[in-house]
Formats: sequence, C-alpha cells, structure tokens
Amino acid sequence: MPTHRRRHLIAAVAALALAGLAGCGTADRAGTAAPATTAAAAASPTASAGPSFDPGMALALSIGKPYSATVLLTSTIDGKPGFTGSGRMNNGDLFTGRIEMRAAEPSADGRTVHFESVLTETSAYARDLAGPGPWRKLPRSADATLADYGAFARALATRGAEARKGPELLDGVPAYRFAGRFESAELETLDPRTARSLAAKGVAGFDCDLWIDRQGRTVRFEQRVELSGLRALNTAVFREFGEPETFTAPDGS
Repeated sequence: MPTHRRRHLIAAVAALALAGLAGCGTADRAGTAAPATTAAAAASPTASAGPSFDPGMALALSIGKPYSATVLLTSTIDGKPGFTGSGRMNNGDLFTGRIEMRAAEPSADGRTVHFESVLTETSAYARDLAGPGPWRKLPRSADATLADYGAFARALATRGAEARKGPELLDGVPAYRFAGRFESAELETLDPRTARSLAAKGVAGFDCDLWIDRQGRTVRFEQRVELSGLRALNTAVFREFGEPETFTAPDGS
C-alpha cells in the first residue's frame, strides 16, 4: 500500500479510536495522522480461575455512579504501531478531561503529530505539541460524550454464554470479560454518537472485548474495526479510579 494512502487511512482509524473514547472531534481538528502502541499493552489480561464476582450485579450497581480515571489509549494498524495517548477524564456523568496523543509516523503532509486536548463543561481546547503551538478554544460539541461502555457491557451481558467469557486478571486485579460484535443498527440505540461516527467513516460495526471490575467499571476495552482493507485494534485501559474531578481551561488559553 502506498505510504500516503496508508497515512490517510491511519488518520481515519485514529479518529475512530478517539470517537470510541470521546467523540469530541479534537483529533480531526489537530490534524491527527496516527497518535504508537506501548502503554495499554502493559495491562494485558490473563485467564484466571481465582476469585470471581457476579458481573450482572456489578453492572447494576455501577449505574448512576460517576468517577474519574486515568486512560491509556493505543492503536495498531495491520499489526503496526498507530498511536498512543494518555490522560485523565470523568466517566458516568458530563464527560470532561485532558488527553495527550502522539503519532507513530508523520501525517500525510509530513507533519509530526503530537497534540493535547482539554474538555471542560463548556468548551474544548487543543494545542499542537510538535510545534509547539498556542491553545485554540473550540466550541464544545454536542457529541462530546464518552462512549457508553456500561451500555455495551450490559448489552453483552444479555447475550448469555456466547458473550460471557468469564473471570480474568488485569494487573492482578479480578475482572470479568465480555466479547461480541455491535452492528450499526444496535449502536444507534445503545450509543447514537458512536454510531454516527462509525457511519461517517463507512464502518458498519465493530468487534470488541470488554472487561469490568467488581464495581462494574470498564477497566479495558478492545475494539477491532476494518476500514478500506486496514485492520485496526484500538485499546483503552482505565485505571487509578477516584471521585469526579474538575477540569478547567488550560493556562494561556
């Protein structure tokens, strides 16, 4: 595949990964080509016959309980590094947070891709860290919401044994894994914003694995999509949970 075409497609896959995370659109506005794959892989799950918990009860108890978490985001494209990202965000309520993304290779026009974005209750901010450039204030999009992982998990739980893969360990912490596929029609009901983002890229659906902890919080999400012949694996790992935090406009914005 020609390098320039691969980079354009990687840009689309990167946008999909961010859409699966937040949908705030800062990747497109920052010119993302592809922010490489290290951090999330560190939390690879292992099968476990150790202590388990009732995943249905955990999911039920998690509803209406917002929290903050550190996120590690990575993508591989046909097995090659695509991008990495890390940050802190609020989940389960109005989505706010701060994240930094870095590309594994230059954009289609040869630019290094490394940017930071902040989402507050009223606005979005982005800046180029490769330049570096100044903060740019952007309107907060109506689609600036976190992908509803809880809804994904609850939907998978209703599918029975085919989706319930059982207890595993993530960094030594008990977790429960679900797996399955979501088509666009189901996503339109579960998570309309994610459905719109996928449709805009010509993606009909995705396969995924999703792990929850004893509190019903998503601790790992793996999304597999195919776009124009490229196979992407997008991974989000959530850790260091806490009470919701306040994110404000960055200094100098």
